[in-house]
Amino acid sequence: MFEETLGGRRLPVLTECVLKYRSVFVMLAVFVPCAALATFALEERWQAIAPLAGLLLLAACHIFAVHMALYLPTIPIVRMGGK
Repeated sequence: MFEETLGGRRLPVLTECVLKYRSVFVMLAVFVPCAALATFALEERWQAIAPLAGLLLLAACHIFAVHMALYLPTIPIVRMGGK
């Protein structure tokens, strides 16, 4: 997909990982909101603090990884000036 614009260089490792394991990333994107909704089943609201904090951290890492994986291939393209 990026071979022509990258001048034959390989994709960054993070990008290759996200593209290779995209089904895992999609499942994670579905799991996090479902698990957060499942915390409503807890009778005591204070019991939901730790799971929600963990899910928030997991979601932030997921968003950062996917964002960087999509952004990293554009750096060499911009540096090459679109040649």
